Amino acid sequence: MKWKNGKLKYRENLHSIHLLYYLTIITGVIYIIYFSSESNIPLIKVIIFSPFSIVSLILVLVSRRQLGIYHSPHVEILKDHKLITAGLYKHLDHPMYYFETLAMACIVFMVNNVIAYLCLSFWIAAILIKIKYENRLMKKEFQVYTTLFGKSWVIKLTEIIKQ
Repeated sequence: MKWKNGKLKYRENLHSIHLLYYLTIITGVIYIIYFSSESNIPLIKVIIFSPFSIVSLILVLVSRRQLGIYHSPHVEILKDHKLITAGLYKHLDHPMYYFETLAMACIVFMVNNVIAYLCLSFWIAAILIKIKYENRLMKKEFQVYTTLFGKSWVIKLTEIIKQ
């Protein structure tokens, strides 16, 4: 889609991915609410995983705020789109997705159930497909994107440690 209302330059329609993404969240939340009252989650799991989940959700909010007007559930490029290279985006390609996944994984590890693990697997599959489309679009739109974000997070982490 090109130039919708003068704001949107390009949008990749990934309706099936969004459906999978939201169904996973809804299924996971319903499952946790319904079954967590019946299962006794050991206190040690709550103590270990809750702080990671809370910090991850805070970092999701921080990364979303850093994106500002460029945050969208769709893979899209706006007219006069600027590449975000500060804050969390200086060190990670897709920090919001990483921290959403970490928060969800912490909850899944607490619940420790097959259905929860399946939801997490579908979540990760949906995120990886969305990241693939985002990377392709960003490389096409911004020549510098490959230079800044072409490295894996492992290589970036080793470079940060060396500094």
